[in-house]
Amino acid sequence: MGSIHPRRKLVLIVRSKGFSPHPKQPSFGMISNGGSFLFVKLVQGQIPQYATSSQFDLRRKPDNDLYSVLSILKHLGELTQTNSN
Repeated sequence: MGSIHPRRKLVLIVRSKGFSPHPKQPSFGMISNGGSFLFVKLVQGQIPQYATSSQFDLRRKPDNDLYSVLSILKHLGELTQTNSN
């Protein structure tokens, strides 16, 4: 997934200021190279904490993870709509 390891990217994200407009609510993200996906949940606090999903692979045949990735994206979209109202 690029030249920076995904775990290192998470450290950079957590350290960036102004990451979330709603720091009391969890933030969600996704790291992808187009064929593999990793989802991230960040909870801000005195010590930021994060969790990552398993890696989802769209190139694996015949049982790729396309429907799982789409389901997660749909759920995150629903959370975004709920939190913006």
